Amino acid sequence: MRASQFARSSNFFASVLLFAALIVWPFAAMTDAEGAKSQSEAKKKGGEKSPEHAYGGFPDPATLGGSFSLIDHHGRPISDQDFRGHYMLLYFGYTRCQESCPLALRTIDRVLDLLGKDSKKIQPLFVSFDKRDGSQELATYLSEIDPRIVGLSGSVKQIFDIVRSFKVRREHAHITQSPEPGDHRINHSTWIFLVAPDGQTLDFYYHTTDAEELAEGVRRHLGKELASSM
Repeated sequence: MRASQFARSSNFFASVLLFAALIVWPFAAMTDAEGAKSQSEAKKKGGEKSPEHAYGGFPDPATLGGSFSLIDHHGRPISDQDFRGHYMLLYFGYTRCQESCPLALRTIDRVLDLLGKDSKKIQPLFVSFDKRDGSQELATYLSEIDPRIVGLSGSVKQIFDIVRSFKVRREHAHITQSPEPGDHRINHSTWIFLVAPDGQTLDFYYHTTDAEELAEGVRRHLGKELASSM
């Protein structure tokens, strides 16, 4: 190939690449702008991940939960059948948790107050997946937050079964500078589940959800039940 032909060929390909870049660049910029917008909106909401991120896709609430058999904070065997006829607000955690658990349980406490007389239709439950939490630990812990909340614990298998059914994630992390040998914290999912009187999970809410917003969500479901019975 002669030098002049090579030069013309090079100029041709350079022109094609430039033309393609001019077409693609606006779309790339739009994509970056949308991404920046999404990140900005996430930060405005506290930077928390959506349920889609937490579950690897937005799950149908009806696919979460199921039957369970545990021990309440009075040391009595209890199962999901004992709560039939009541809605359940269900939260998973442990008494040594110093962040999400106190916030979630205080939110549930506030929701019950906001619901007024409708709160009698709701049974709040706190399921501990920490083997250090026995009935006495749960009873003491919940008496300082809200005695209306029932604490639940159980054997390793019992806890594994209910945690798996609600797809709750948990991860043990060793605390290196704790004075207590073998002390650890548990990183875990922080969703508050709303379960219907028939045992079907209706919805779930992040633990930082405002009590007013959560109470309104519960009222909507209570209203649906009333409408369907008319």
